[in-house]
Amino acid sequence: YSWTQSHADLSILVPVPEGTGKTDIALQMTPRFGPSRRLVLHCRFWPSPLLSGELHAAVEASECMWHLSSDSEVVVDLPKISEGMWPSILAPLPALKDIEAEESQLVNAAEEGLPAAAARESPHFAAAGEIPRVAAEVATASLQGSAQAESTPNVAGIIQRMGQRPQQSGLALTSCDALLAAVTRDDSLVVHAVNARALPVLLRTLRLHGQLADVQRAVWTLLEAMCIRQPFVKKLLADAGAMRLVTAALTAHLQDEALALLLLHALKLLLPLSPPRSFVEEGGVELIGDVMRANADATQINWLGAKSLQMLCSLNNTVRRLVMSMGVLSHLNSNVDELQASGTADGEADAARLREAATGLCAQLARGDGEMRAQLLAQDVVPRLASSVETAARAVSKPSGELSEAVRALGLLCASAETAETLVRSGVVDLIEQAHSKFADDEEICNEVEAFFEQAVGALCSSRGAALPQEELGV
Repeated sequence: YSWTQSHADLSILVPVPEGTGKTDIALQMTPRFGPSRRLVLHCRFWPSPLLSGELHAAVEASECMWHLSSDSEVVVDLPKISEGMWPSILAPLPALKDIEAEESQLVNAAEEGLPAAAARESPHFAAAGEIPRVAAEVATASLQGSAQAESTPNVAGIIQRMGQRPQQSGLALTSCDALLAAVTRDDSLVVHAVNARALPVLLRTLRLHGQLADVQRAVWTLLEAMCIRQPFVKKLLADAGAMRLVTAALTAHLQDEALALLLLHALKLLLPLSPPRSFVEEGGVELIGDVMRANADATQINWLGAKSLQMLCSLNNTVRRLVMSMGVLSHLNSNVDELQASGTADGEADAARLREAATGLCAQLARGDGEMRAQLLAQDVVPRLASSVETAARAVSKPSGELSEAVRALGLLCASAETAETLVRSGVVDLIEQAHSKFADDEEICNEVEAFFEQAVGALCSSRGAALPQEELGV
């Protein structure tokens, strides 16, 4: 907490999470009327008092007030009975000294840092000027105890320490590690953490310390673990504006491959639940392209980026034109060619993964207008799509969605008779028919193949002025 005073009164400011309401806070003065020195400030969703102790001198209990400020702080206003300046304000109550000592141990360790050798071994060893991460033993000590009865208050206690000390980045790292260990061990603790206001506390940590890669890494690792174990967390994060924090972090750390991968994964999790218009208008599409170019050799980053852009391209032609102008499809295809040329098993696997992403993106871009389809044809995408169909037709097991996406893209590109005739002469139509025969029990593949033949036959008939042969179009 922090405090200010005049000769006549005293104000104490205590940080609380965003979204804290008036019904969550309670101030208790003992006695309730007349001169009082004992103060306890409670927060409903945290196990320990926000503030507790004996005041330096007496205040008028009946006139003590509190309110929530716009900066997410509880402001307690205390009128002094005897005017004067106090050298200090609080001494801990006897029953709470053990709690204070436990919290002080964690905070002091964070402030003092580890010995040099231990700090260098820490995975969160920070750059000059940043507090090193506290030893794991200190972080997990608060989680020790027996069974479920102890787990819930301990998780809330860790969150409370973070929430009341938002400026301490070292404590944030330690707390994230402890919470990650807890929710990994027991999925139900995610619900307890959410009820203890973990999400606003963690998002405030990102706002205060987002320039630190270690903080970004620790917080988003924890948040993604919570999302995986309890999917409702994704909606809460999206509603709390977490997407803006993701894009800000990507802008600041796009050269950090490991962190960029983590942030892109978070972006892909939140994208379906976030307002797409604001994301596009604020440069989100271009940012994804920047991250992919900055990490051109990182297969996973390029795959995640392509999948995210594929989702965004489903919005409208404006986004499709933007993605087309960025040259993302050419970038992906170049990477596929390089990986295939490596001749290694890993290279082949990575190439297949990127080819699948490029095929899906191409299918979305092909949904655009005639000008956009002409641009795709100019980029010579048909042989690549045909290669995807051929690979799927030769597959022993049931193919991934790549076959459906490839057939869909080819069907959309068949709007002109010239393209349809090219596909017939090149043997692509035969490959599609073979793939359909092989996977005739797959409803999605059958639907896409049927749509392809309807589009191709329709284009050929239209160019010759012939009627569409409705009865013969069954596949």
